[in-house]
Amino acid sequence: MKDIIIIIGIVLLAAGWAWFSFKSVPEEEKSTTFIQCLANEGVVIYGMRTCPACKQLADNLGGYDAISLIYVECSQEQERCRSEMKTKYVPEIQIMRELYKDGRTPQDLSSATGCAI
Repeated sequence: MKDIIIIIGIVLLAAGWAWFSFKSVPEEEKSTTFIQCLANEGVVIYGMRTCPACKQLADNLGGYDAISLIYVECSQEQERCRSEMKTKYVPEIQIMRELYKDGRTPQDLSSATGCAI
């Protein structure tokens, strides 16, 4: 009887280990990897925190802190926005310094860059 209990215990431990080992990557880590890939692909987002569309875009990508690597806050970096932006409207997304107009969702950016979400 003790042998069966030990075997069951070992099986349960092995199953628990397997479950944790093969568990998917945490969402925060996925988001960080996605944003890093976007940065590597030359994505820059110009925006202002007072702009509702900018906030929605930032929220869809994990929030302002998550996108800080690719986000330029135009209220703080006015000269940079003036010199780099192709339009006068935020949010503006550029990929490799070219204006990107095909969408603002993570899926759109993934399709345009090849970055996995």
